[in-house]
Amino acid sequence: MPLPPPDAVAVSSWSWHAPFYEGRLYLHDVPHEAARLGFQAVELNDFMLAPPRFGRVRTLLFKLARAALHTLRPPVETGAPTPPPARLAQVQSLLAAFSHRHTPAIPDELIRYTHQNLRRVRQALDESGVQCLVWTVNSDFCTPDTVWAWQERYLRWGLAAAQILGATRLRLTLGGTADASPDVETRVVERLAALAAYAGTHHPTCQLVVENHWGITTEPERLLRILDRARQRAGVAIGLCFDPGNLPPETREEGWALLAPQAAHLHFKTFAFDADGNETTLPYDRILPLVGATCETVTIEFEGDGDAHTGIMRSLALYKRLVVGMQA
Repeated sequence: MPLPPPDAVAVSSWSWHAPFYEGRLYLHDVPHEAARLGFQAVELNDFMLAPPRFGRVRTLLFKLARAALHTLRPPVETGAPTPPPARLAQVQSLLAAFSHRHTPAIPDELIRYTHQNLRRVRQALDESGVQCLVWTVNSDFCTPDTVWAWQERYLRWGLAAAQILGATRLRLTLGGTADASPDVETRVVERLAALAAYAGTHHPTCQLVVENHWGITTEPERLLRILDRARQRAGVAIGLCFDPGNLPPETREEGWALLAPQAAHLHFKTFAFDADGNETTLPYDRILPLVGATCETVTIEFEGDGDAHTGIMRSLALYKRLVVGMQA
């Protein structure tokens, strides 16, 4: 199967990283910006959702409630933690909506998951006639058991958001470190398989795709092993999101050869271009021919400096030239 044609590729909201960090753009602006450039699909990063209303008040409430819960259920110094009473566990889950930054147990993105924010993005997609192809979460499957419940809730909220926005894929990261132990790897496999089974039952139209995104996925062989083990355990398809830029320079050639043929989704990541319009960091004329027939979706992801629109359109022009050349 050939790579998707240029008019079918998506553009990532991450391509607008500069105006986002400057406070000039949020996720609900992206569909309109993408439509202006002629794109019919987008990949949306959840951390770019707008800050919620009364964010400072939410943070204060969360801190006070967390302190109260800490008093009701102090941490266990030794041995396995004691599970909280059912009512207390429900309260703890609800408090995820008041998440604040720099709390390792709770993903920062959760504070942005409000009904208002998701409605604004859904409305922008409808108004612009743009499809949300992929919903992107920054998950961590390597966290200790004591805090996994927060990550699990985050992932389930991510699946629910993907359904609201019509996304056919939820892109995951596995987190951790490159030197994670075999025990951590087993933990990741079990959790990924459980999420895939849950998604297959409750969100069957949304496929999970795991990106090679540093941490425990830095080594391509290990990532492929985790995916194979999780698929066998869950009995559900789990795809690979291949990002050719997320590999150590010394192992890139080998990594591309291993990951590209198994990609279900491709990040066409770009940084800078030479006078001929070629990407100066990643040799896509050698990478794209490695991508296999299982790759059904592609996202342009401009990660460089300078004007986002210029970088995106130069990226699309390069992709079009290379794909047309491969088909000639």
